[in-house]
Parts: sequence; C-alpha cells; structure tokens
Amino acid sequence: MKNIVNKILGIIAVASTAMNSQAQDIHFSRVEDMATIYNQSLKTTKDIRLQAVNRDVQFNSASTYKTQVAIGDFALLNKAKRTSDDNKGYFTATFAYVGDNGAAGVIKNTSAIVGLAYALPLNENGLYLAAGFQTGINSLNVNFDGKTVPEQYTQYGLIPDMPNNDPTNANNAPIRWVDLNSGLSLFKNGEKANWYLGASARHLNKPYTNISKTALYQLGVNYGVQAGYSINLASKDVVGAYAFLNWQSKANDYTVGVKYQKSLGANASLSAGVAARTGSAIIPRVDLRYNKIALGVSFESTTGKMKADNMNRNATEVVLGFIL
Repeated sequence: MKNIVNKILGIIAVASTAMNSQAQDIHFSRVEDMATIYNQSLKTTKDIRLQAVNRDVQFNSASTYKTQVAIGDFALLNKAKRTSDDNKGYFTATFAYVGDNGAAGVIKNTSAIVGLAYALPLNENGLYLAAGFQTGINSLNVNFDGKTVPEQYTQYGLIPDMPNNDPTNANNAPIRWVDLNSGLSLFKNGEKANWYLGASARHLNKPYTNISKTALYQLGVNYGVQAGYSINLASKDVVGAYAFLNWQSKANDYTVGVKYQKSLGANASLSAGVAARTGSAIIPRVDLRYNKIALGVSFESTTGKMKADNMNRNATEVVLGFIL
C-alpha cells in the first residue's frame, strides 16, 4: 500500500507541475551551461559548443521524470575568424531540443528551440553589446490512460472498475504553443577577467497551454537577469561566480553559484563548484575537460521548506559536451 501511495503522490506532483496555472519552466542544475536557453544573447565566445544533457529528478527516492536536452551554440564565423580577436561584430545561433517524460508516461513535453543573436563591439578592448531573439515550438501531452488517481481508492485499496474521471484525461491529443523570447547582454572577455551581464524576457507572447485557451493556463512573461564574473589566475586556473535570477508571475527563482577550474595542462582541466537555488536546493558539481571533450555531473539536493515537509525532490544532471 505504501508503494502505491508513493506512486500516486509522484504522479500528482509531476502532473500538478505540468498543469500548474503559471506553467513554470524547467529548473536546470547547470544554469551557465544552458545560458542561451535563458537568454539568447549569452553566447559570449566565438567557438562552437555541442551538448547532450540528461536530467533525472527523484521524488522521495523514486524517479519521477527525466529530461533530455540536445543543444548547439554556434558562432557564425569561419574557423579563422573564430580564433582571431578582430573586435568585429558577429552573429550566433542556437538550436536545441528539450524533451520531458514524467510520471511513468503520464506527461510528455517537447520543445524545439531556434535562436539568433548579434554581438556588436563597443570598443577595442573586447567589450560587446549583444541582442538575441528566440522562438520555441512546444508540445504537451497529458495521458492518464491506464493510470489511477486518488478518487479510485478507498482506505481499503483500489475500487474495482472505478473509472478515471480526471478532466485532464478527457482529451489525449497534444497541446501545442509557440514561445517568443528575447535578451540583451553586455560582456567582455579579457586576459585577466571575463564577465557578462544580461537581461531577458521569455514567453513575450503569453501563449496558452491548454486547448480551451483559458486565462488560468496562460503563460506569464518570465523576466530574467544573468550575471557572471571569472578571474584568470597566473597559474592558468580560473575562479568565478554567477547568478541567474528569474521572475514569472508569483514564482521567483534565484540560482547563485561559485566554481574553480584547475588547469591540468595545455589541453585539460578539472572544475568543481557549488550553487544554491534559494529556498529549494543545493547543487554541487564537477567537470572534466580534455581537448575538445567535456564531461560534467551535478547533484541537486532538496533544502528549505520542501525538506522540512518531507518532500524530498532531488536531481542528477549529466552533460557531455564538445567544444570546437
């Protein structure tokens, strides 16, 4: 009976999140790796970065939903210009796929994202102003077929032949909507320090996320501020800090972190860091890079009120990247 209750709670928790009136965005543990998802203009380097991310969220020790991300951030320059420092403007582009599968197949959510940005040099010292625009095509499918909900149970267990009358099960057709997002940033890459400061607005068109297009399921605009600063040490090590702040309707989400990168030679480095999502989670991370390949792992552990209420929501995020 305990296992049944845990499964029901897990399904309800994920379903409530997906169908919530404010339809909050996914919480990534490694926000800097996903910078262009939050703000299209935050492609601050001239390289090409390809990443595959797997995020596994556990609710009370049971795997509740998984997220897979494939993302490519491109500087639209030829190889010679990508390695030069000519202080000229350049375009960048992002292509991403995000897929969620939650509560044993009850919820399936996919997003295809395309974005374009332009970085304009402001001086001869590597200071740039960038603006970016992004669109996302989203599909949400909520399907309770074959699943049970609390009304089908009594204190003695499952009621035989009791139908599932949950209103979200009335139509299993996918719900689709389009997002429009924008962002601005200032950034500088120097010999001694690198920094960026960005501001973004996502869901500018306030799309509806249900078939009947009721205000209860209309996405609010997500306003964000992003900032980061890192220092290049004489030993070729790097130490830095970052903050990603989001405001959407009545939900605020603040992630602040620090990291240290240890040089292991000309083509290798080992990094470690920790971040905190205010009132929600503590997130340690470790990264290893060798030549053009990067591998990273982060662990997200519940803190604050959720932990006090015995609502243990943890996550593991693994990323494999290529820097070209």
